[in-house]
Amino acid sequence: MTNQTDYILTEDEFNTIAKCVIISQAGELDEDSEWQELYIDEDSEITVTRDSFDDFRVNTAHNWNECAKLIKKENDGVTFFHSLIAQPRKGDPRQEVIIVDLGEKRAVYFF
Repeated sequence: MTNQTDYILTEDEFNTIAKCVIISQAGELDEDSEWQELYIDEDSEITVTRDSFDDFRVNTAHNWNECAKLIKKENDGVTFFHSLIAQPRKGDPRQEVIIVDLGEKRAVYFF
């Protein structure tokens, strides 16, 4: 995966990722809730890459220690994939992951 470590997410991109996290966990989004503060820790690392979803699938299959099935979902026209169990390297904690399509780039967020 080719990371763009110097990329700073816009507020709209951050909100898109937060909404995808909510949908991956709760199945729907309550627009009246305080979702912005509840669903992404601002200190968490969100990796941004230009790799395609297909590249990501190949990477997880061949280079990650473990990744459960990636489930394709959508929210307001934004495509994202969600996996309940992901472990990039042996010894890393097993976590959920979402990969969100942000147009020319993808955001990868472990939680």
